[in-house]
Amino acid sequence: MARPAPGPRQASAAARPAAVAGPALAAALVCRLLVLAADPYLAATAELHGVLYHRAGPLIGLLVRAGLCARVPLRAASWAATTNQTEGVRS
Repeated sequence: MARPAPGPRQASAAARPAAVAGPALAAALVCRLLVLAADPYLAATAELHGVLYHRAGPLIGLLVRAGLCARVPLRAASWAATTNQTEGVRS
């Protein structure tokens, strides 16, 4: 007995993990680059400033980094959600 040809839902479901891997890898790389970029900033803040900046600088740096890292998965998820969709079809 011959197996029926995959319909549009089955074909897109099979390609979905591969389509999500690209945005997920990009998000992981961007987060890693943000961590690497934050280290010199936090080290320079700790060495250059007095007591107030010594305590407030890393906090502000971490808040900025948290904001950037929060945007990366959001953009990656939206990128992955719109990958491999036919033109005009949005879910």
